[in-house]
Amino acid sequence: MEEPGGKSKSRKKETPIVYKRWENGKVSMVDPKWYSKKFNGAGLKWEIGVALFSDHIVWVRGPYPCGKYGHDLTIYRETGGLKEALVDAKEMAIGDGTYKDFTISQKGDGNYEWRHAKNRFRARQESVNSRIKIFNCFNVRWRHSHELHKSTMHAALYLTQVSMDYNSLMAPVGKI
Repeated sequence: MEEPGGKSKSRKKETPIVYKRWENGKVSMVDPKWYSKKFNGAGLKWEIGVALFSDHIVWVRGPYPCGKYGHDLTIYRETGGLKEALVDAKEMAIGDGTYKDFTISQKGDGNYEWRHAKNRFRARQESVNSRIKIFNCFNVRWRHSHELHKSTMHAALYLTQVSMDYNSLMAPVGKI
């Protein structure tokens, strides 16, 4: 089996958070439920959401087997998932064209200022994903339990949050 790459697709949210499904393509499983077409090998998916008006990671869910949860909407619409949380909170999210749902604001929706703001929110989400990928343990084949993967991801997210607290992704208000 080929070693998959470390790329991720972008999925964002609107009012309280920006949403991102993150794939770790380095899991040592051969069962079809683990297979990722994107990486041409085994992998895990994560949902990671970032607040719009701060640099806080506010939603984390996973891991999900890539083959079993092949489409982002499958995870998004799962019971107890992000869609349910958004509906309960009467909130919306920013997403791309993959998300055809009333709780997601699409890429082209809104006036010029709002579209421009959504692009900035998406870019910030990508910056969070880049910071997570700094941890090399997600760039090599994972040969440990799923519980350890989950604990390791939570530790990486915590350290990513601490790094954002000291090196913000957002420009200070009022400065250009």
